[in-house]
Parts: sequence; structure tokens; C-alpha cells
Amino acid sequence: LEPWQVARFREPIAAELGLPGWPHDDRRRWIEAMVANPILIERPILVTDDGRARLGRPPEAVTAIL
Repeated sequence: LEPWQVARFREPIAAELGLPGWPHDDRRRWIEAMVANPILIERPILVTDDGRARLGRPPEAVTAIL
């Protein structure tokens, strides 16, 4: 998963930072924003033993990787 794939764009801080308009070519910038503002990270993120990752929403996404 890329940082922009797990970002919570509806959070007020996302709008304040202009996150929806950020290009996807600077992963570090996205990660730094998420570290500084953890509310921006959609949760839960599930990772299987074989390295596959999915957001835990909707619940059907969880059963798809189990």
C-alpha cells in the first residue's frame, strides 16, 4: 500500500495541508505528514504472513485476505 492509499482525506488537517492535491511522486512527504498527524492514517491496516496488506474496511476486505 502507498501512503496516499491509506490517507484519511476527510480529516480537517488533510484540507489544511492541502493533502488531496499532493502529487504521488514524493512518498517521504506523505509519510512525514502521517507521522506528524497520525489521524491521517486510515485504520486498521492488516498485513498477512505472506506480505499482502489491506485496509480493514469494509469488513469484507478482511475476509478477502484471510
